[in-house]
Amino acid sequence: MIRTYIKLDNQFISSIPSEQKHLADVLTRFLRTLGDATVNHSEMIGVSDEELLAKGDRDFYYCVCPYCNQQSWRLLSKGDSVESNGHVSCPNCTETNPYDKIKNALDKARTLEDIADKTTDETKRRVLLEQCIVVIATAIEIFLRDAYSTIMNLRYVKINQTLIQKFLKDSRNEFTNIDRARDRFKTDLGIDLASVMPKDKIGELILLMAKRNAIVHNNGIADDQFLRQIERSGNTQGMIRTLRQEYKRMETIPISVDEVCIYLSTSHIYSRKLGEVFDDEYRKINMDYLFEYLRDMYLNKMF
Repeated sequence: MIRTYIKLDNQFISSIPSEQKHLADVLTRFLRTLGDATVNHSEMIGVSDEELLAKGDRDFYYCVCPYCNQQSWRLLSKGDSVESNGHVSCPNCTETNPYDKIKNALDKARTLEDIADKTTDETKRRVLLEQCIVVIATAIEIFLRDAYSTIMNLRYVKINQTLIQKFLKDSRNEFTNIDRARDRFKTDLGIDLASVMPKDKIGELILLMAKRNAIVHNNGIADDQFLRQIERSGNTQGMIRTLRQEYKRMETIPISVDEVCIYLSTSHIYSRKLGEVFDDEYRKINMDYLFEYLRDMYLNKMF
């Protein structure tokens, strides 16, 4: 998963290095005197009882939205989590993070696949399986595009300012192609997408994207562009020969329920592994912003 927040509990405070103990003290005093916290779409809950906070009946979260780059503080009852309370969306811009988007999309594709598997009508099955391909491939495209754009936004734009629309626009068509997506991440962010997945799984995603493009742009018929794209999904000459035998020019591209299940499994694994990489990136940036905020409070003698 990708977390765009840091839980500010005793465990976190005790993990702050000793040379920054003054910042830990600032954070502790700040949490005890914080009267209001943003909760779920800017709903405000007043908390002024220091005794209540001292007893640990509430948990604080520090969040920086990777889309709008706005900071927020959230207060929840002890034992609750940001996800379980529906606080996945940013209270400022309402965006949900990239991992939540792909997770929900894959859940919808599983529902379509289940319906397709049970129908006896071949025309309906074909339509449902095509939509599975489109939903899964689009989910991966948006996941990669949003992760790339939000990391660029967090790394290179000042806090409380955003260039997210520029990053999204400039990279709009780059993530329909897995090879171009890998180049973008490696060149601009120093993140190697290939390091988290074996070549055969990357090949499955390349084939998935090629099928989506053919379905959307050419009625699911194998054209020259599709045939060129799928050859890049083969890791050996034998595999490429098999692909050439299976997919014929000007014929309808075959899609099976078993194939869609493979795409779902691969997409789930890929998004989870990449989510861990992106989660580390978000946490590092959030930590930097949090400590900068605490240093400002310390220097200004606010707490």
